[in-house]
Amino acid sequence: MGVQLIKKHFSIEHIVHRIGDNIFIGSPYISQMLKFNLKGVLIEGADRLGRNDELKGYVKNISANMNVFTELAKKPDPINNRVPIFCFAEDEVTIIETHCECAGWPNTTHEGQLMYENSHFADKEKAIRHGISNAKAGVSIFKRRMDELMREIEDATKEKAKYESAYAQLTEILEKNV
Repeated sequence: MGVQLIKKHFSIEHIVHRIGDNIFIGSPYISQMLKFNLKGVLIEGADRLGRNDELKGYVKNISANMNVFTELAKKPDPINNRVPIFCFAEDEVTIIETHCECAGWPNTTHEGQLMYENSHFADKEKAIRHGISNAKAGVSIFKRRMDELMREIEDATKEKAKYESAYAQLTEILEKNV
């Protein structure tokens, strides 16, 4: 919502996208170089300005026109094309159908989400296959982690037994010497 309007109005050549109540300006390498709240206040990224005149210009222009930024962020972007796109909800199970102008990275959905090749799919079946693969990988990772933790518990149990034995022996020695 409003990311394309903001990009156009402020002549931003970088990627502009939205996550929740924040608007980001980024590059193909760092998608979240500058982070603005919906009022146009720069929240993160001041340390990235350095000698980058483009980024400084964006911040200066937005800071001088925060009311415009806020209004544009509230408006829906104009929709010229409705290409269906599929992604997962936060539960990583529910598939959400949304739309975009053009599928693929570094484009955004009509809601302003940046579309990565491993999170947004033009084909619902491909999204499901990716979800299955991702879930399988998660199971494998957590199985390995659980095995690792079980070994740590076994080692800790042995260490505990060693100290319990030492405690018992030393207590017995102390009682005999008292």
